Amino acid sequence: MPIRLLILALAASMFAFRADTATPPPAPSLKMLSMSAAPDASTQQVLDAYVSYQFKQIAEADAEGVKDARTTLVSMLGKTEVTPVFQQAFLSAAKPKVASIVDGKDAFRITNALLVLRQIRSPEAFNLVLAQASVATQPDERVRIQAASMLPTMITRRAVQPEQLGTMARRVRDALDTETSWAAAAEDFDCLSKMAAEAVRAKLAAEAANVRGEMVRGLDAVQDRVDKDDKAMTGALMRALVSLRDQVLKMSEQERKQLADALKVGQADNLLTRIAKSPAPTGEPLASQHTAVTNLANVIQSILVPSPKKG
Repeated sequence: MPIRLLILALAASMFAFRADTATPPPAPSLKMLSMSAAPDASTQQVLDAYVSYQFKQIAEADAEGVKDARTTLVSMLGKTEVTPVFQQAFLSAAKPKVASIVDGKDAFRITNALLVLRQIRSPEAFNLVLAQASVATQPDERVRIQAASMLPTMITRRAVQPEQLGTMARRVRDALDTETSWAAAAEDFDCLSKMAAEAVRAKLAAEAANVRGEMVRGLDAVQDRVDKDDKAMTGALMRALVSLRDQVLKMSEQERKQLADALKVGQADNLLTRIAKSPAPTGEPLASQHTAVTNLANVIQSILVPSPKKG
């Protein structure tokens, strides 16, 4: 008899769990999404319950449940009615949930949680994703690659205000300096490229120069590692130089001069010359990547220092 009661109790608890997971708390209303002032206690309670439920699915559900929860949150945050005030309230509720998922060390669940944060246009959200793109705080290469790939999108969505781009670029370059994955490093370079483009769009010449300076320092650090036989980093160099070439083609003469000075063009320790003269590795795809890197470095240098016109 006690065994039968135990079975019934277990069945009842399983039913209660399923009922709980099948009936999520109500989603925030359009009025809540469009809030213009910090939420009161009751509104925050509604939001907290909803955020907690969805992130619990990301933390505990099967793969389909994780994707469903992530899609639900991303779709909500992507609505045109969503205000910065709502995003900040959402982020306040989400941060401890994301931290708990990160502590769980499940790359799939962490990546899905970060995809939600990618939707939030704030420096705080950007820094949370950037932390997962850094070896110092995230040892799993798979997570770092995914997190780094989200940073350029966050820049184009204005998660960082143009006036803050120089400061944020330094943090991205810090992550790049210690990155061991060429794929993650390549995404870091893409992020710096997007930052420079946003600074130019905002007509902030000093910020654009600061971001490009960080990109040059990143190039120098990565080339150092290639010189020390970390040939896989050639892939990151190739992506970086493609971005840099595209930027140079759109620069004014003054901007090109600033970049040439940063690259030490014309000096003995010219970074572009050092990159172009780096010994070629053997085997594919590294040999082809090295050829592309050499050609790109020479093209950029020829644009920055054009040959004198004849006649």
